[in-house]
Amino acid sequence: MWLLTLFFLLMGFLIMAKNKESFIEKYRYLSHKNYPKYRYKVIMFDKKNKVIGVFLDSVDAEKKTGICSRNIRNCCTGNRKSAGGYIWKREKDLK
Repeated sequence: MWLLTLFFLLMGFLIMAKNKESFIEKYRYLSHKNYPKYRYKVIMFDKKNKVIGVFLDSVDAEKKTGICSRNIRNCCTGNRKSAGGYIWKREKDLK
């Protein structure tokens, strides 16, 4: 009996793993990297408005600084004053 239970448990894990892989592939196809018109360069300023860094988008900035990309985007859109102790602006908003 326990062998049958173990078999169904393993089959369930295999089905979940297969579904997870297909979900990941669909997500990679639909990721923001395939939509360059939605990617905006973000610029990182200190509190004295000196430029510290320029990043391809908020996700790239998160990978390099460790600051949450959602907070960076909220800062760029004006919903927050700063993120991670820095001021963030989109490049297109400065022109």
